[in-house]
Amino acid sequence: MSSKIVMIRPTEKFAVSWGDEFEAIPLNEEHKTEIAHFYHRTSAPLYHKPSGGNLEESLYDIERYFDYHSKKSPYKSRYQLFLDASTLVYDKRTQLLVALCLMAGSDTEGHIFNIFVDSSYRRRGLATNMIKRALTVYADEYSHIDLETEKDNPARLLYEKLGFVTIGDIE
Repeated sequence: MSSKIVMIRPTEKFAVSWGDEFEAIPLNEEHKTEIAHFYHRTSAPLYHKPSGGNLEESLYDIERYFDYHSKKSPYKSRYQLFLDASTLVYDKRTQLLVALCLMAGSDTEGHIFNIFVDSSYRRRGLATNMIKRALTVYADEYSHIDLETEKDNPARLLYEKLGFVTIGDIE
């Protein structure tokens, strides 16, 4: 079992372009079912599960995200900011949800809660653009954002390319 690390990066404003192929929108609660289907269809991990589980588990998990950040979090006053910094990416041709980035945070820093791109849409800059979008939205509120990832996660190379540095281990 590999251990996790915490990575951090200063916020910054970027001009993000999605091109002609993709459309990106901020997150809102109306997308719960669609997001659950995305997690289930792509077997995306959420809440430290090895895969997306069944559809009911996926819906439960995404409802848990919304419920915690809107009602239970000590930072619930920043809930709208978290939604605004989160991104849903659609393939314009198929209207299919193909990538998402769920954001969170505290009073002092933003946090990438979950980021996932459908395997057939990887290496097209979607994760890079979602992170740059989050950095931009958070730039007026936070000096930096962090994320947790497995030490051996291939996405770690992307995070490093985007300027994230490792600041510690989580066992």
